[in-house]
Amino acid sequence: MMKIHEEGFRVAMQKELQLTREQAESFYNEDRGQPYFDELINRMTMYASAMLIEIPRPLMRALSMGFGQF
Repeated sequence: MMKIHEEGFRVAMQKELQLTREQAESFYNEDRGQPYFDELINRMTMYASAMLIEIPRPLMRALSMGFGQF
């Protein structure tokens, strides 16, 4: 996480999630047919992954000032 912050990103939400094979295949659909596709899908579904959502700085500032609600 430190590296993410050092690069100027601000994490708005973080969630740990284990992808199903169907979810991973859908996400990596553009790589379907590549020789590494099956190994990629196997690795991405083997363990839970941390999903990070980054909000652009101007929006983050506005939200922190109380503008806008989710």
